[in-house]
Amino acid sequence: LQRAGLPYPGQWGNATTWDTNAPATMVDQRPGVGAIAQWNSGWGHVGHVDVVTASYIEVTADNWGGGTTRHRIYNGSPYWPDNFIHALNPFGNIDSVSSPAPGHITVRGWTLDPSQRGGSIPIHVYVNGSFAGSATANTYRPDVPAAYNHYGANVGFNTTFGLAQSGGSKNVCVYAINVGAGDTNPLLGCRTVWTADPNPFGH
Repeated sequence: LQRAGLPYPGQWGNATTWDTNAPATMVDQRPGVGAIAQWNSGWGHVGHVDVVTASYIEVTADNWGGGTTRHRIYNGSPYWPDNFIHALNPFGNIDSVSSPAPGHITVRGWTLDPSQRGGSIPIHVYVNGSFAGSATANTYRPDVPAAYNHYGANVGFNTTFGLAQSGGSKNVCVYAINVGAGDTNPLLGCRTVWTADPNPFGH
């Protein structure tokens, strides 16, 4: 986690709280090679996912008393992890979605990829399920490296898109596009915004 530029795990508390203290876009119940397997029972436990198949995963973990062990865990087993933390996938946040003019939406936020510590990555925007456009998250956001060390500040986006659709309520979703060793393009979130119809009308 430190190599990925994320907070020192000690700041995440015991292993049982890693799922709630990690960036929310990193945590799900889908195993992936390179992800962190996390259990909530007791003080919790974490391990590194080395192998993923249709029927089992293999996880390497350090023992409290010393030593490292590798376990094969089958689907449906009571020992299956509660969560998987995808620490190599992009993460970020949508700050706002607005409509500055009829038929247009503006998305503002930030995103970064642990594999691109000093670089910017693309975002894709979907409106009501249809692709609306892409942009590069490269605007200056000094608040981000203040919270996540080892990253540059040019990781923001503040972009306006014209819509081919008519006006009305729009569900706007933003995805961060993975460019490194991650395994998915995570959804940063969705917002609903109203935009006026850009087309003339009358009676």
